Amino acid sequence: LIYPALSGRLNGTLSAKALPGDFQVIHERIAKEEGFFRIAWYPERHPLTFHIEEKSALDAKSLISERPFASMNVGTFDLFNFMHNEQFLELFDRLGIKYLVFSGDPRKTSLKVEEQKNWNDLLALTATTPGLLKTDWGTSFSVYEVPETKPRIFAVDKIIAVVGGDDIY
Repeated sequence: LIYPALSGRLNGTLSAKALPGDFQVIHERIAKEEGFFRIAWYPERHPLTFHIEEKSALDAKSLISERPFASMNVGTFDLFNFMHNEQFLELFDRLGIKYLVFSGDPRKTSLKVEEQKNWNDLLALTATTPGLLKTDWGTSFSVYEVPETKPRIFAVDKIIAVVGGDDIY
């Protein structure tokens, strides 16, 4: 049974709504690229984020609870202080994280003064991190590329295994 009065008026998941412009731009850019890579969304991915197995979208705030990032974080206030460590880009490279998207928290329409200061500090840190390339995609928020990310499966001639605590990171 079809209700003509309701056709074209669906909202939410079932609607045919267009993506907001910035997310559409990112979707089109990422969908065209070949191969496997991951995208880290700061602080978390937006519900309209492009996400498939070959191009998975990660919540950056979930990374902080995983090793080795958890051991690199000092304190509890600055969630992303692991980005002050010079090795974080190497880890992103090995994990296949190719893009960092700073779209903000989709659940907060306005930030408190301290939250806004922390967000601005994170953006300033990222803008000055050597090895990150700022993309020119025309989005209203910053998108950075980690050049030379490793593929999903890669091989090395030699490997060194270290058994020990978190201090090895």
